[in-house]
Amino acid sequence: MLAYITLATMVTLGVAVAFGLLIRRLASPAKAELVSTEWLSRFSVAKYRPMERLFSDADYRFLERQRGFNPGIARRLRRERMRVFRGYLRCLKSDYRKLESMIALYMANSPVDRPDLAWGLVQRRVQFGFAMLAAEWRLRLYGLGLQPSDTRRLVVALDDMRSHLRRQALARQAAAA
Repeated sequence: MLAYITLATMVTLGVAVAFGLLIRRLASPAKAELVSTEWLSRFSVAKYRPMERLFSDADYRFLERQRGFNPGIARRLRRERMRVFRGYLRCLKSDYRKLESMIALYMANSPVDRPDLAWGLVQRRVQFGFAMLAAEWRLRLYGLGLQPSDTRRLVVALDDMRSHLRRQALARQAAAA
């Protein structure tokens, strides 16, 4: 019984800490990133597609069938994939901030107040924050040897922000014409 109480306490504490970190991230102002329309025209979420395959267990099954396999090889591969995934997360977060900065700039330069755009930006930030938190959690599970679910939510959130920005840019061009 004591083990269940301890486990429940640990899980509750972990969720509380994760929620606190998310609130802190969401409440902090976005760092302004300098971006250009050239960067936006070259930007594609396709560069994050390999990230979805990092947690696949197909490579581990292949390794296990090879002569001379030992568990140390799989552990090294797991650590390396975690390092690569963290790199993807850093780049993804940076790209998200750039997109968010461009939308904020469009809103600031708009001749008309658009509270709906501001609210949409907040909603997207919350969505992305939860997706980042989920990705961090899955990364930790992966480090423990558990097979996490897919990581597509992050890429979808980033693509949603990119699409929103493109729509804003097109609307602004149409208004200027």
